[in-house]
Amino acid sequence: INGVVIYSRAKSEAEAELDDDNRYSCIRTYLFDALTTASRFYHPVMGFAAADAGSGNCNMTWTSPPTRFDSRGIRILRKAGATPVTSPTDGSATEVLSGAAFPGSQSDSPGTGQFSYTIWVTYDEWDSSTTERYSGYMTSTVTVT
Repeated sequence: INGVVIYSRAKSEAEAELDDDNRYSCIRTYLFDALTTASRFYHPVMGFAAADAGSGNCNMTWTSPPTRFDSRGIRILRKAGATPVTSPTDGSATEVLSGAAFPGSQSDSPGTGQFSYTIWVTYDEWDSSTTERYSGYMTSTVTVT
């Protein structure tokens, strides 16, 4: 799971011991190998789509990635026009969602016009108060009426 493969390689015979109070203890030794990858991978969302909901509103849907120990939440940025942002820290875009949650949908009220949305999954490798890493992004462009 998440880049780690664990193999159970061997186990010893069960050994039983009788203590001074006539209680048995059983002991068995196990040998495991764990293989990990040196490459970091941050799961993105899947199937991201933005759709016109009318009256200046937009609905976005996606499938959240598998939950990991370092998953923090979802970040969505909006930019007017057909060219989406490609950096999660782009200051020219409007933040739609950024938080420690994994909803499968989000609504937005940008008004009428063409808008591009970009979504990332955020990860915190060191502590729970900051975001250090981002997944690959997905984009969707919609004309809102």
